[in-house]
Amino acid sequence: MLDKDLEFLNRATNEQLKTLVDILVFDKEGKKRLTETLSSTQKFSECYPDNLKPLIPSIVNEIQLFGGNTLVNIFRGHGVCYREILEDVCDRLKVNYNKKVSVELLESELLRKVAVTVIEKMTDEDIKKFDENLDKTRLLNAAIDGNGAAIMATIAVIVSQFGQQVGKGALLLFGRALAPRVMAYAVPVLQIAAVVWTPFDIASPAYRVTIPFTITTAFMRRQIEVASEDELNGLFS
Repeated sequence: MLDKDLEFLNRATNEQLKTLVDILVFDKEGKKRLTETLSSTQKFSECYPDNLKPLIPSIVNEIQLFGGNTLVNIFRGHGVCYREILEDVCDRLKVNYNKKVSVELLESELLRKVAVTVIEKMTDEDIKKFDENLDKTRLLNAAIDGNGAAIMATIAVIVSQFGQQVGKGALLLFGRALAPRVMAYAVPVLQIAAVVWTPFDIASPAYRVTIPFTITTAFMRRQIEVASEDELNGLFS
């Protein structure tokens, strides 16, 4: 099923697409999910992991299937659109939003909620590992106010974890200059994120896919459409 809200994936890099595919196909132990169908296709064997652009329609179809009720999917032959999945995840994570807003604005609210939730549980010591000039109050206020740099820095670490390539992922997401600082931030963020997401991780196999997928998709859209590395350097200058 075509999905206009995911058309931007055609501008994604192969590594960005690989992060999404890994979320769909593999669990956090690196084993294939019992409910995934993507890896069994001929297209997957031809494209994974180095040429994923041709796999985009299959990526879209797979997340739509995860987002819908399995029994209903059997009868209608497809899943649900990304917008519906995004709203469901926002409801699950108790994001405050207006249903009339665009997908982009809704994704921004999701990223802000995730970042604020994690930063609230961090200590000043955790944050100073990332930047000695920062403190918890400043970083938290920045995230609450919707500062892209504060939010993207926090989400970057979480997204890298989703892709099971924290070290390599940070380098690819932020470039060689900023990646070491993101990695210094990684340990406390990952420890806290593990606690924050545990209730959702065990609630439903589908949420183990749709929650990280939507967070990563929101991050990627922002990364593609905004000069995120410039934003980050601006915050920490």
